[in-house]
This record gives sequence, structure tokens and C-alpha cells, in this order.
Amino acid sequence: MKITKPMKKLKHFLSVMTLVLAVSVILSFPALADEGAPAIRVQNLAEFIPERDPIADQISFTFLSNDRLLILSDRISLIGLDSFEIVNEAPFPESLSDPEMIFRSDRVQELETGFGWFVERLRENFFQTKIALYQYDDSLSLIRETDLNQIIDVPTTILFGLAQNGVDLFYKSDSMDLFRRNLDTGEDTLIFEMDSELKPGVFGVNGFRLIRSGETIFFEGSQYVPDDPDHTTNQIYGMMSADGEAITIKDEKDFSRVDYESSSSGPFSDHTPVTSPAALIILPDPIPEDMDDFKNIPAKSLFVWNAETGEISEIPLRQFLEDRQMALSARGNYLATATKEDFTEESSPIVVRVYDAKSGRELASHTFPSGDKYFIQTIAVCEETQSVKLIYAEAKDFYYAEIPFETNGE
Repeated sequence: MKITKPMKKLKHFLSVMTLVLAVSVILSFPALADEGAPAIRVQNLAEFIPERDPIADQISFTFLSNDRLLILSDRISLIGLDSFEIVNEAPFPESLSDPEMIFRSDRVQELETGFGWFVERLRENFFQTKIALYQYDDSLSLIRETDLNQIIDVPTTILFGLAQNGVDLFYKSDSMDLFRRNLDTGEDTLIFEMDSELKPGVFGVNGFRLIRSGETIFFEGSQYVPDDPDHTTNQIYGMMSADGEAITIKDEKDFSRVDYESSSSGPFSDHTPVTSPAALIILPDPIPEDMDDFKNIPAKSLFVWNAETGEISEIPLRQFLEDRQMALSARGNYLATATKEDFTEESSPIVVRVYDAKSGRELASHTFPSGDKYFIQTIAVCEETQSVKLIYAEAKDFYYAEIPFETNGE
């Protein structure tokens, strides 16, 4: 990657960013906005969540199709948001009962039937991480359990992707190669192998996510450029067919709109549903000249690359760090974001925005009054109901909020 200033400046920026992000996740949420605001539905989730220690106990939320919410606490709960009742409930699988595994990280992906649940668990001594994939049907019956530690040596679930059929498991090996495993047969297929010879055009895959239900792999990587005096590799983005035969690559320079220095990319998040025909290209964050002047950092753009049409559209964001809480809709038509109006102020109100993913136009923006301190857990945008859905926390309580928006015929 290109480094245009001394590393000392970048390290200072990253350390300050850590503090800013720690504060920026504490968001202010309203009772209601002014009279012109849409009718916002807010409901407490206390009846669906066990008594808990807000620091020690892990809990996660995932919005599923047909107006459902999946809650993973000390059990699995499926909530119907329309009726606001428990649809199904089940205990955790027996293999998750190890008391020495003190930290749990969840990543849920909806399938054609049911869902896949990627789990990372960290042992108390921090020297062992266990990763697994559990697949459930819609009645919360466990239909398959896969020990991912047996597949790769690096224990992290972000190196995996599950096709919507629940059978094809894609993963990246330690050597930067991509494989597909048939979970029914256990057969592994090499779909991309990085060339070991450094020559022009050779590239490696750093990270990937599945789109088009698993028929297309969107990836980020590095491509060898021996004639560039500034650096020997370029950041690239690419699309690859599920068999690895068809590959299209775009250079990061094709998406640069502002001449600023940049840090590394933001943290991994599940902002793109596997059903989407499009993927989000998220450029690295800008580094300001003045490390204390965060209010004047320029907002960056996101790019939406449609794998079916080949079209790439630009979404100019309105604020710095706006991409930290965002979600693309299931068919890739809308992007929703939630960010603080002033992320340097702990009690600042938040702004929820909705963008048209094809034109990049802002369709809606709703600001909520300040008051208390809340933590945004999950965001989603639903095309059928034309609404943004949020889960946020206040102390020990969690709340569900639904914010409708209008598209004016778009």
C-alpha cells in the first residue's frame, strides 16, 4: 500500500481514531423527533432477553427476512417483529457449553431455509480460539455443525463465506488461495491460486464476501506493480465467479475522488447481504493534516458495484465515519447509515440516512434529539416496508426502532 507521510503521523492518527470510535458508538437516541418526522416505532426487547451483566454477557441481533429478528443471548430466540412475539426458541448447541471460552463473537447469514451462524470463542487465557459454523432451519432445529478449526489454521470466521444454499462454504487459506467446500460431501475445490512468481498483474486476495446468493465473490486484494516508483503493490477490488473462471479487477485509483492521505480500511462488518447483486467498495479513511481537527475531515464516497450489470455508482457520504454503521438492502437498492451528528460530542443526536444505491442520491435523513446515551447494535434497511430497522442499547435494556422513509417514486 502507498505510504505518503511518515509512519509516526499514521500511528498517531490511528491512536486518536481509537478514542474517537470508542466514544462514537455511544449514540443519542430520541423519544421522538419533531412533528414533521415520520412515525417511529420503538419497543423494548426486555421480555425476550434474560437478566444479564451488560459487560460480561454477550448478545447479538440479526434482522432476517419476513420481519423477523434473531437474538443470540444465552439461547436462540426468533422474534416476529409484526406481532412482537417469540416465533421459536432453542437452547445453544452442546458444543458451546465450554465455560472456559469466555468471549463469543457471532456472525449470522440468512440461507434459503434457515440461517448459518458463524461463532468465534476465545479461551480465558487468550491462547486459543475456537471457530464453528452452525446451521439451523426456520424452526430452530440444528441441521449441521462444522468445526472450522479443522479447515484453516488461522482461527477467524471472516475468512469464510457461506452460499445461500447452505452447502457451498468458501474460505481463504493461509497461502491466500480460495477454496470451496461442499458441506454435504466434504470435498474441497481450489477456485483461485495465487501465482508464486512475482510478475506484472499477479495479485492476492486479502478478504472477500459473497454476493448474488454465492454465485459471485467480491474481493479486496493487492496486485504486483513492479514499475511503480512509490510502491510495489496496488490495492484492488475484484469480482470472481464461484468457480474462479471469470475475474474482473478494478484498481483503487479508479475510485479516488479526493486527494488526501488515507489510513487502512475500516473494520470488517456484515453490511452486504449475500442476496445482493451488488457489493460495496469502501475506500480507506482520510488522515487529516491537523490531528485535532476531526470536524473538518472530508466525508468519503462509497461505491456500489453491480455484478449483474457491471455498473458502478457513487454514494457521496455526508459525514466522516458514516460508514461505521451501515447496511445495504437485500436486493442492493438502498443503503442506510446511522452516525452521530457530531461524533466529538458524547450526547450529540444521531442521524439516520437512506441513499439510493443506483443514483447515490440521499432519499431521507432523520435526526433524533439528544438526551440519553445509547449504543447502536445493528442496522438494516428493508425494501418491502421501506424502513430502516435499528437495535440500540441503553444501560441493560435493548430497544427495537423502525423508521419509515419515502422514495418519491424512485
